[in-house]
Amino acid sequence: TFTAASLEVADGSAVHNLDSVNVSGKTYLSSTNNVWVNDGNYVTGSLSCVAGTDQFINNCRLKVNGLFELNNCNSSTFGFRQDALASTETEEFKIGSARVFLGAQSLFKVNKTATMNCANPGYGIHSTSTDAAKPAVFQAKDVVKGGASTENQVTYSGYLWVASDS
Repeated sequence: TFTAASLEVADGSAVHNLDSVNVSGKTYLSSTNNVWVNDGNYVTGSLSCVAGTDQFINNCRLKVNGLFELNNCNSSTFGFRQDALASTETEEFKIGSARVFLGAQSLFKVNKTATMNCANPGYGIHSTSTDAAKPAVFQAKDVVKGGASTENQVTYSGYLWVASDS
């Protein structure tokens, strides 16, 4: 079990949770190719990944009590990955130039607003499930467009259910 006020995964660093982590403040991935893998129960006040990595992976349960922000993951393989049957719950979610990859029967739940500020096709929410009977679920109370840019496009793909109030 690990408890901290804040946690920064800086250049060349790695975090691999096998049990329980509780960060009361911010968890921050600040450099390209950081490694953050959750194989247990991870709770944080906020979560921010502003640099590309393909090793930002939730394999179990992630709870973000505030804002989950994902941006600048501009490679087709970079982004947030969630394994089959895993779950993420956050109060608010903001995505920019990034991708979220959700495994079969996994849940990504936003209790309030999901702000989609994706600049190009391909950025957005993708299911990696290969079985139509086992879709991933992206659920948010409200889904809103982030910017006024005419290039603002959000891609949803794969066996994915998207649910929102508005």
